[in-house]
Amino acid sequence: MKTNDKSINDSLRLELKEYMRKVGDITEDEKKDLHEWVSAGNSVYDNPCLYSDDRGDPMDFISAIRMDNEIRMEHEARLKKRNATKIVLTCMSVIRKSEEIFLEKAINDLIDSGTIDVCDFPAELLDGIIDLLAGAYDEHPRYDDQENPF
Repeated sequence: MKTNDKSINDSLRLELKEYMRKVGDITEDEKKDLHEWVSAGNSVYDNPCLYSDDRGDPMDFISAIRMDNEIRMEHEARLKKRNATKIVLTCMSVIRKSEEIFLEKAINDLIDSGTIDVCDFPAELLDGIIDLLAGAYDEHPRYDDQENPF
């Protein structure tokens, strides 16, 4: 049994040598990973990712590792973009909330100054007015210094 293991290891080492010559440019990390893969008794024409080529055959080690790294980088880029989007949406939500507070303050100022007499309006109508004012405010450019647009 030991003789069989030795011949398999010799065969895998020979396969590795030929493969490295054939592949050409291999980074140091790829070389290290490849040697570990072959030392564990695996063929260079197989891969730990279980990726297959167009014919359904196992993809060779370096091609699979490179493809896996590409997929990982694309995934990380999508995650970064998604996280950036979440941050922007959160900021927009905070800005929107501050605009609502600003709008509420503007309406309260109108009520306090007597410009609007809330006793003359039913609650549903006041809600409608608030919605209309919010819509009008959304259509106009933002005020950097938070001046009252009304």
